[in-house]
Amino acid sequence: YWMYLDSKEEPGKSELNRVIQTPECWFSWPVSVDGHAPTPGEARHAREQVEALVNDPKVLFFDEPTAGLDPQVRREIYDIIEELRREKKTILMTTHYIEEAERLCDRVAIVDHGKVIALGSPRELKAHSGGTTRIEVRLSKPESNGTLKSLEGVADAREIDGTYVIHSHRPPQAIVSIVKHLEAQGNELVSLEIASPSLEDVFIEMTGRRLRD
Repeated sequence: YWMYLDSKEEPGKSELNRVIQTPECWFSWPVSVDGHAPTPGEARHAREQVEALVNDPKVLFFDEPTAGLDPQVRREIYDIIEELRREKKTILMTTHYIEEAERLCDRVAIVDHGKVIALGSPRELKAHSGGTTRIEVRLSKPESNGTLKSLEGVADAREIDGTYVIHSHRPPQAIVSIVKHLEAQGNELVSLEIASPSLEDVFIEMTGRRLRD
């Protein structure tokens, strides 16, 4: 969007199409749509997006299209990619942002150490978690994964970067048993978060680590 040289108003799709067809605008980035100058990285990403679209291709390859961008710019890139999907373009995209793959992709391949370890739609891959709920807890003292896994209601437990990622088919029972166990061991619960299964859960279950690792 930083190709707009005179207007600070957010452009519409027709305006975007006009700019895409105006090559002399590609390399001028005085202000962004919100009046702030883009960073060099943001300007480079925006220019690359325009260059990729100029010939109206049927197939597009995006390698980490939002890496290093701030959240607002990332959302704008998402809007462009979603518009391309509605136009029935074929898009092959690599990303380290799991929520990005979940939002934008019809099919996702999870690659670990150069090998495809899972392939399917986001819904199909999340079904791999078997309808479990993810519970992430931080404790004042370390616990063994095996001990937590043996508690009532806990299907799986892994320690990742100081956080214990627990999957459960019965979250209420799991939480109660975790709290009782910690009290018996003189341990304290520092934080607890509950989330629905995501593609990150699938990656964690298959690799034992988070995607960013």
